[in-house]
Amino acid sequence: MDPAGVFATSFAKDQALVRTRPQAACLVLFVAALFMLPLVADLRVVAVMTSIFITSVVVVGLQINTGIAGQINLGQAAEVRVDSFPDLTFTATVIHMADQAEFTPRNVQTVEGRSATFYAIKLKVEDPDGKLKIGMPADVVFK
Repeated sequence: MDPAGVFATSFAKDQALVRTRPQAACLVLFVAALFMLPLVADLRVVAVMTSIFITSVVVVGLQINTGIAGQINLGQAAEVRVDSFPDLTFTATVIHMADQAEFTPRNVQTVEGRSATFYAIKLKVEDPDGKLKIGMPADVVFK
């Protein structure tokens, strides 16, 4: 993944999972290792590894106002805070932005009506200790 603020020349390239040959090679090797793991490892090891992979990737879903949507880009960094851990700040990256607005009123003719539209955003949050739980409300600050 590129650092925050570095973007490709087109939307399709920005959406691409891999952008270089070394990234593609790493992805192929990782997927091959995942398929080989059950064949060579004990069932308990496979179960533990599956739990680790599932809990280490957390995705936060957001809806942002139309006025802010133009200021957020794929790959942009963010900080996430939850009430349960007020002293902890989790780092995150924008991994998805909706192409179309949601919650759009049927007939948008006024400025107030246009401000009632939202875009869905997904963040990948780094949570190696598995502290975050599903449904925890979070405050997000984009960098």
